[in-house]
Amino acid sequence: MIRAGLRWSLRVAPVLATFAVALWALESGVGVTDRPGLPEAGHLAHAYYAIGLFVLGGMDLGLPVGGPLDARTALWICYFLAPVITTGAVIEGALHVIQPRWLGRWMLRDHLVLVGHGQWGIRHLERLRRECPRLRVVVCDRSPLAEGRTLSGARFIRGDIRERATRRALRLHRARGVVLLTDVDLTNLEAAWEIAREQSELRLLVHVSEIGLFRRVERMVEEGMLRRGGASQIEVFNVHRFAARELYHQRLVTYFEETGGLDTVVIAGFGRFGQTVLEFLQRSAASDLGLVVIVDLDVRRRWSEFAEQVGFSDGFRHAMVAGDMSERETWTQVAAHLAPDARPVVVVGGDDTERNLRAAIMLRQPAIRSRFEQLYVRCLRDSAFVDQLAERFDFEVLNIERMIGQQMWKRHQACFSGSSRRAGSPQ
Repeated sequence: MIRAGLRWSLRVAPVLATFAVALWALESGVGVTDRPGLPEAGHLAHAYYAIGLFVLGGMDLGLPVGGPLDARTALWICYFLAPVITTGAVIEGALHVIQPRWLGRWMLRDHLVLVGHGQWGIRHLERLRRECPRLRVVVCDRSPLAEGRTLSGARFIRGDIRERATRRALRLHRARGVVLLTDVDLTNLEAAWEIAREQSELRLLVHVSEIGLFRRVERMVEEGMLRRGGASQIEVFNVHRFAARELYHQRLVTYFEETGGLDTVVIAGFGRFGQTVLEFLQRSAASDLGLVVIVDLDVRRRWSEFAEQVGFSDGFRHAMVAGDMSERETWTQVAAHLAPDARPVVVVGGDDTERNLRAAIMLRQPAIRSRFEQLYVRCLRDSAFVDQLAERFDFEVLNIERMIGQQMWKRHQACFSGSSRRAGSPQ
C-alpha cells in the first residue's frame, strides 16, 4: 500500500505543480498574443487556460507577453512541460492496456520460471514472495484461471510448457532455473527433458507425485542420464516423501527408540501419502517394525499398486483391512490382527481431512483408546479449530502443507543456490 501510494503521488505531483505554476503566471498578469484581455478575464478563465496547456500546450493561446519576467518565464516552461506530462501518461496507459508481449519478454533476465499454479505452485510462490521479494518470478500455466490467482509481483504467461513457442516466450536461456509443479507428472517430466536438451546449463527442480514413477525417474537421474559437469541438471522430488521423512525423523524415530522392541504401525488411508510413509519406513526403519496394518476402503487395489510399484519388504509382517477408517467396526478388525499387548503407532493419512478427524475422534472413545494410544492425523493446512480438536482428543496433527512447504524450500535453496546466470548468455 505504501509503495502504491508513493507511485500515485509521483504521477500526480508533476501535474498539480505544472497547473499551479501556469495559474500563478496568468494571475500575475502575463498575457498571450492570441487571447487579448486574458490577464483581466478572472480566476475561472485563468484556471481553464492553465488546464488547456495539458491538451494543446499553448498552441491556441499564442506566445506569453507582458507581466513580470519570472512569471512569463514560468509560463514558457509550462508550455513545454504540460504536453510532455500528457504524452507520457498516454503512452503509459496504452502500454498498460495493450501490454505488448515483446516488451515483457525482452525485459526477462535472471528470472525463475514456476510452471504450474495448482496447490503446490501457489504455496511455493507465496514462499518465494516472502523469502525473495526482489526475485523475478514468471508463472506459466495452461489454465486461464491461473492468471487471476497469481500474486502481484509475478509475471504470468499462459501456455503449455511442452510447446516450443511457450518455452521461447519464457526466455529460458536467460532464466536462473525452472520449477515444474503441474498436477500431471508426465507433463513435468516431458518438459524437463525438453528443456534440459535445449538449455544444457539450466537447473530444473521437478515434482513427481506418483511414487512408482518417482522411484524410476530418480534412478534414471542418479545413473547420470542428464549430467553436466559432474552434477545432475534435473532434480526430482516428491512432496509426500518430504512429509514422510518429516514424520519419521521428527516423531517416529524417538518413539521407536523408546519402545526398544519391534513396533506395530497402522496406516489408515493408503493413497499416495500412506504409500510413501510405508515406502520410507521400509527404507529407513525396517529393523524396528514387527507388523504393518494397512486400512483403506479400496485396500486390495492399493495393496496391489504398492506391491507392483515398490514391493513389500520381507523383514516384517503385513496385514490389510478393507473398511472405512471412521467406522468402529473397521478398527475392531484392525485389533484382531494385533497381539494382546501391542500398542501400535497409528498414522491416519487419508486424503479427506474431515474423515481423518472423524477417525481420530472415534479412536478416542474409552472402549478403543487403550489399544491405539499413539495417534498422528494428517491435515492439509493450518487450522485453529483442528488444533483445538487435537488438544481435546489428544492426538498429534500432521500439518502436511507446513511440512511440505518447509522441505520444498530447503530443496529449492539447495538446487538454485548460486545459480544466477549472466544476462544475455548465449542460447
